[in-house]
Amino acid sequence: WGMYFYLNRQGGFDFDQPDQVMRFSGYDVQINISDIAGTGYPVLSVSYYTIPVVNAIRNTSIVRTQLLYGNNGNREQYRFNNRPDFRLEENFSASNIRGLSSPIMLDADLNGDGRIGALYLSDDGTLAAKAIDANLQFASAPFWQYVPQRTIIAFSVLDLNTDAIPDLLLYHSNTVTVLVSSP
Repeated sequence: WGMYFYLNRQGGFDFDQPDQVMRFSGYDVQINISDIAGTGYPVLSVSYYTIPVVNAIRNTSIVRTQLLYGNNGNREQYRFNNRPDFRLEENFSASNIRGLSSPIMLDADLNGDGRIGALYLSDDGTLAAKAIDANLQFASAPFWQYVPQRTIIAFSVLDLNTDAIPDLLLYHSNTVTVLVSSP
């Protein structure tokens, strides 16, 4: 996969000369740009899956990679760092495939610290959230976990009761669980 970034210069783009090019190898590459650290500067989030050839033959292993790239802080020439500031590689096999159903979500301030948190399914199917620090590093342990009664296929974050606190929708095979925050 190739990502080409073009900066708007005086109301136009020079599509013959990208300002930055990034390349990734994997399946289902997902890109998100947001102010994860709450500093006013965007952070590039890239996630993808790979299947190592040796592990595929032995134990059908799949690797989910999550990368976070900070930027140079120059608003005139936004470019993301050449190397990731954070890299997380998770191995999934047939015995712990549950956490593979949804990518890590980086969309909401989950603990009220002013920074976006990481919401994910663990390898046993538990929904969990980890804090992300100013250096774009995930905390080693989750600050919140929810053990569902049913297998979670997907999840989303919304503000259902307009209190500016994230609420969660958990999608199962034929039902939806709604977790609504209360002030």
